Amino acid sequence: MSDKKIKPWKILSRTPDYQCPVWNVSRNEVISSDGQKKGSFFVTETRPWINIIARDESGRIILVEQYRHGTEQVTLEIPGGVVDESDSSSLESAKRELREETGYESNHWTFLGKISANPAIMNNWCDVYLAENCRHLNHQDPDPHEEIQVHLVSRDQFLDYVKNGRIHHALAVAAVAKWLIYE
Repeated sequence: MSDKKIKPWKILSRTPDYQCPVWNVSRNEVISSDGQKKGSFFVTETRPWINIIARDESGRIILVEQYRHGTEQVTLEIPGGVVDESDSSSLESAKRELREETGYESNHWTFLGKISANPAIMNNWCDVYLAENCRHLNHQDPDPHEEIQVHLVSRDQFLDYVKNGRIHHALAVAAVAKWLIYE
């Protein structure tokens, strides 16, 4: 293994290429720290995200089933979403998303860490939280374009879903790893 230290590349220019409500794409002209390599890279810029491993008062995992346009499939996932600009913190976003998507609330929150969605092409981070002793207090209040079915499963069933690929969203699987390390 080499002792060479990799250093960040310098961004020479950043040009917006495409904008939409969810993300922007920029074309970055960059140069390596030693000045030997130059290139153009497209970077997806978006707000931070949150994901939640949520357990009800009986210890069951709270999952959400919804249609995903990217894969054109109905998926089973953990609650999560975008950190809204109106939220004061990612924890506030996590509480809001859990309530909106599932109708559950918790007073027992633990920050499990940060993960990068895809550092090769994306600039954002995803904060992972554990919400314990969740109580069903409200009706769901999903975003206008969401249809969500809530599922309650045992810890073992949840881990089996991850193992057999029923839960395959990369950020959800990464959140499970953070949770298992914490547990």
